[in-house]
Amino acid sequence: MSKIYVAVPNLNWIHRFAVQKLIDIAVSVERDEEVHDLRFDFHSDKPVDSCRNKTITKFLDSGFEWYYTMDSDNPPLGNPLEHIDKDYDILAFPTPIWYSEIMSRQRGEPPIVWNCFDWCEDSSGWREHQPQSGIQQIGAAGSGSMLINRRVLEKVRPAFVRRYNEFGEVTQGSDLLFCKRATDIGFKVYADYNNPCSHYKEVDLTHVYKAMKSRDVTGVNRENINTAEYWNDQWEKRPDRQYETFDYIEKRIMGFTNGQKPFRVLDFGCGRGTLMDRLSAINGVEVYGVDFSSTAIERVIGRGLRGAVGTEPIGKWDCIVCTEVLEHIDNDSEMVKKFFDHSDRLIFTVPDNCYPPGLEPEHRRCYTEGYVKRITPHIKEISHFHQYMLVVADKSQEKEADCGSS
Repeated sequence: MSKIYVAVPNLNWIHRFAVQKLIDIAVSVERDEEVHDLRFDFHSDKPVDSCRNKTITKFLDSGFEWYYTMDSDNPPLGNPLEHIDKDYDILAFPTPIWYSEIMSRQRGEPPIVWNCFDWCEDSSGWREHQPQSGIQQIGAAGSGSMLINRRVLEKVRPAFVRRYNEFGEVTQGSDLLFCKRATDIGFKVYADYNNPCSHYKEVDLTHVYKAMKSRDVTGVNRENINTAEYWNDQWEKRPDRQYETFDYIEKRIMGFTNGQKPFRVLDFGCGRGTLMDRLSAINGVEVYGVDFSSTAIERVIGRGLRGAVGTEPIGKWDCIVCTEVLEHIDNDSEMVKKFFDHSDRLIFTVPDNCYPPGLEPEHRRCYTEGYVKRITPHIKEISHFHQYMLVVADKSQEKEADCGSS
């Protein structure tokens, strides 16, 4: 029998659906063949960090094994105790939160995100975890609905504290910081995407409207501004840019070569050849660029690389790469299919569910995992890099499998 301490920090108010969930948990425990021992603590205090820490002190004094905390407006949809036997260190139940920074950054990301994150080593900080299915190991989560093993709370003391700068401004919130302090000493944090939470909040519909407007896709009906003339002008103005996906693309190309020389790569929509420069430095790799901007191809040739002006893939290649191009063209699904007439392998990148046409006039659509899977045959991998999604497709593996079975 497990002993579970259920804490509901509050300010003298608990949402009626949260109350109903607590009743459901108690009833389900009574019906369970292995009855759990539950103790409820409805502590009211502020600030919330102090309230939470006081319940943790009482929990540690109680001798109970598990600490489950649920905010007063944050009931899970399922039973948060069903994974007690898995003995996780920390198990969070994803909660939708209003991500206010999106309003200031105006990147066109969804205004509501799940409060489960991974730390990005670049300047972007915490980013929403992907993928979002089943049980996932994550970097940190909000503590609105969280199951914590006693061994964690015995080591991370005090559990919930914030960090401030010299001006007294909060630089790190207590819940994500708690998870980070726990992982720093070897504990693991998980999220159960099969059991998300409701989150009852008052919101300003004006903010909701503005956030949703930034994701307006009606811009797709406008005339496509991505002409050769437009990009000739852009390539005169824009500096070279090293996308964060380039390192990974290099590694994948090196993995594909497997000692093959030459290994021929077509960079479709190569721009001024920034990625081509890097790929050409890989031993045995021959890279060629195609772009419909004559200015871009002039820059490619100026780097000592080879390329040609064009709007379609040409020739036969061991791999085609296409970075930040498909979102600019009208016929993306047709283009992806054409790629496989010229190569068995394809790597492409697109914005990751951000920068919609209503916000970025150059773009024709938003990309999600579901959409990418629909338009990409032979898909093997989808990876997420901050604002970008990287896709690897490989028809050669299927050919090898067919040969082996014949």
